[in-house]
Amino acid sequence: MTNALRFVLNPGPPEFAQPLDRWSDLVLRQEASLRSGFHLTIYRCPDSWAGSLQDLIASDALNSSGKDPFGPGLEIDNPTDQQQRRLVCKALIPSFNPASQWLEVYELEQPDSADSAVRRVDCLPLQEASNDTCWFYPTEDGRYLSWENQQTISCHPGHVFEQLDRGPNHCYDRAELRVLWSLMADQSNLTCVGLTYQHRRIDFPLLGSKPGTTATWTTFQVDSMSESPLRNLDSVVI
Repeated sequence: MTNALRFVLNPGPPEFAQPLDRWSDLVLRQEASLRSGFHLTIYRCPDSWAGSLQDLIASDALNSSGKDPFGPGLEIDNPTDQQQRRLVCKALIPSFNPASQWLEVYELEQPDSADSAVRRVDCLPLQEASNDTCWFYPTEDGRYLSWENQQTISCHPGHVFEQLDRGPNHCYDRAELRVLWSLMADQSNLTCVGLTYQHRRIDFPLLGSKPGTTATWTTFQVDSMSESPLRNLDSVVI
């Protein structure tokens, strides 16, 4: 059943008197309710590089697009082997507030159909769901460079990214739903970074996005022996 489940975020309680009947209804609902996110990319700095953000700006290596500044002209969407070794993280993280958000869970009656009929199997305020934590930032010692860009997005309803085959008789279980939180960089407060079901990430496939006009580049140091293992060194908005 896991591959037939779809998840729809709502900024408030849904209209129970008007249930969504088909896949196309779910798509319209999700497009209207999940509209923002931020793109995070993290690169490991070359061991031989002892420069600064100002040096990269002076050489025109930094821009708002998030391209690898240590490989000018090479697209990060198709990284080379060397870039892949430097690329630590590349993620688009939907922005929503679990304290005010509701989640509707639907089952597709015909998962392979272009516009399947759907059946609501659960609806809950996210603040009633269990919580779990993860870590986006690297833990291996070294210097790193991160790029963040706030974006306007539109998404399909969520689905379990990595399917776990538990047989056709496995039923949806609210207890296996988690709100995922992470510390971002050197922040002291946790940030909501998504949802999981059965310990698998719920992915909201991107329909479209519009990058923000500015982006933030930050250099940071990871030192596992330090009292503060992750320390921001410098930051600039472009």
